[in-house]
Amino acid sequence: LQNDEVIMQVRNEYLGDVSTLSKETELTKKGLKMLGLIVKKKQMLQSELKYYFKGEIYAYVTELKKLGYITSEKYKNTRLLKPTKKFAESFQLPVQQ
Repeated sequence: LQNDEVIMQVRNEYLGDVSTLSKETELTKKGLKMLGLIVKKKQMLQSELKYYFKGEIYAYVTELKKLGYITSEKYKNTRLLKPTKKFAESFQLPVQQ
């Protein structure tokens, strides 16, 4: 973050009260968690997601790609996932490539 930027986080106990302020959510909870992990690591192999998440990983990756939050490039036998500029604009966080 730059000197003049601020991030607001809501405590879990208040999430129910403020959730009505947002008209709709684009992402599922699991999709949002995956996006957070990919952004934290700056880039990530899709095959590594199985170590962090169970279930339909490919469906959530497809969700993130369709919404434009990540890009996916072929890398050996898997795919390399990276956050996009849309992510940076939507969440107001810098994306370092």
